[in-house]
Amino acid sequence: MSRHSTIYVLALCLILLGGSLQSAQNTSSQGGDQGGNQGGNNAPKGRPFTLPDLADTPKTPPKPPATAPPAAPPATPPATSAPGTVAPAPVTASPVRQGSFADAAYLTQKGFLAAVKDVSVAIHAPRATTQYVPESELQADVVAALSDYGIAVRPNGSVRLDVTVVQRDTRFIWNDDDSDTQDMHDILVVLSFQTTGVARRGTKLYPIVASPAQSEMVGTVTQNNSTRRLFFGDETRADMQKQLASLISGTLKTISENDNVDTTPWYAAKWTEAQKAAANTEFATLMKGTTVAADHFAGLDVLPTVTSNTSNDGSGCRLPARYSEEWRRAFADIGWTKTSAEAPLLLEHGLQCTYVDTYNTPKYTRIWNAVDLREPNFVFVLSGRVFRKPGLIQSWNVLMTADGADDMVDAIDELFDQVSTSVQPLRGPARTTAGRP
Repeated sequence: MSRHSTIYVLALCLILLGGSLQSAQNTSSQGGDQGGNQGGNNAPKGRPFTLPDLADTPKTPPKPPATAPPAAPPATPPATSAPGTVAPAPVTASPVRQGSFADAAYLTQKGFLAAVKDVSVAIHAPRATTQYVPESELQADVVAALSDYGIAVRPNGSVRLDVTVVQRDTRFIWNDDDSDTQDMHDILVVLSFQTTGVARRGTKLYPIVASPAQSEMVGTVTQNNSTRRLFFGDETRADMQKQLASLISGTLKTISENDNVDTTPWYAAKWTEAQKAAANTEFATLMKGTTVAADHFAGLDVLPTVTSNTSNDGSGCRLPARYSEEWRRAFADIGWTKTSAEAPLLLEHGLQCTYVDTYNTPKYTRIWNAVDLREPNFVFVLSGRVFRKPGLIQSWNVLMTADGADDMVDAIDELFDQVSTSVQPLRGPARTTAGRP
C-alpha cells in the first residue's frame, strides 16, 4: 500500500472512531454539581442551534443517610399524577416500634439506603428521552440497580423513589444548506427517595413529605457524525440506553457512599421530660392514620442561609455574589425573614460548567445549575425505627449550554430571572410533594 493510501485510510479510521469515542466518553459527574448543553466552543466550522425543549425542566430534591436494622415498612408517600403535578399528599405512617420523636437516631444517606427494604417507583422523563428509552426500560434499569442493594420494588413500597430525567438537546449544523447536522443530548438523572414525616416549625410539628436521600448525575450522549452514520447508522438509542443505565446506577452508588453528618444540634436533647413526652404523643398521632399534607411549606418563615459553590473548566463560569442576595430577597418577599437556631433552613446552590471536548465532535460548555432547599431534623419512621436527618423540601435543576465566554455570561444572567418565579410558588399551599414543584 502506498504512503498516501495509508494516510487516507488512517484519516478515515479517525473520522469513524470519533463517533464511537464520543459515545464512550459520555461520562457522568456526580450529584451535587450541575450541567448543561449548547453551542460548540471552537466547533470545527459548524454553528450551534439549540433545539426547542421537548419537556419542562423538572425540579427536584437533595441528600443525607446512616445504618439501621430491618423491620416493618413505614409510610407510603403519595403517588404523582403527572410530572410537575401531584394529587393531595396523604401522610400515612407505620407504627413506631423502636424509639420515639425525642430520641430519634441520626441517619446518614448511606444508612438510609442500607435501611430501605422496598420502594415504589415513579418515573418522570420528557418525550425527548422516552423516544429513545421508553419508561418501561427506565423502570427496568431502576429495578436492576436497586436489586444490587437488596431493595425490592413494590407498588406500595414503604418509600417512593422519584426518578427524574432532565434533558437538553442541541443541534449543530455543519454546512450552509443545513443538511449535515449532529445532535448533542445532555442528560441529568435525579434519584430522590421520598417519605412522610414531620418537621418542627416554630413550636408546632407539621406533617410533610421530604427527601432524606437524593443525588444527581449528568452525562452527554453525542449523535454519530454524518460519516459514521453512513457506515454504522444512528446509534443514539443504544448510547442513550447505556448512558441512562450508567447514570442510574452511578447515582445510587453516590448515595450509598454518602456518610456526611449534618452538624445542626438536635433541639429535643435539651428538652424536659414533660416536653419530650408531649412531642412524642403529638408525633405518634401525626404518624398514624392518614393526614392530608396539602402545604409542605406551612409554618415556614425562616430566611434560608445561602451557600454557593462553583466548579468549572471553562472561562467565564462565575457566580456573581449578587445571585445569593437575589435568593434572599425573593424569600423575604414571601415573608420568610426570621432566623432560627433550632431549625435553620439551608439553600445550597451549585453551578457546574463543563467544557465538552471530545475528538471529532462539536465543542461547547454544559452548564448545570442546582439549588436545594433543606430543612434540618426531619423526623420519620423507617423499618420500624424513628430517625432524623436533613430533609430536602424543594429543589431546582436547570441544564443550559454556552458557545464561548459571552454566551456563558448571558446564560448565567438568565438564572437571575428564574429566582423570583421559583420562590413565589412557595408562598401559598404546595401543590406537589417535596422536591417536585
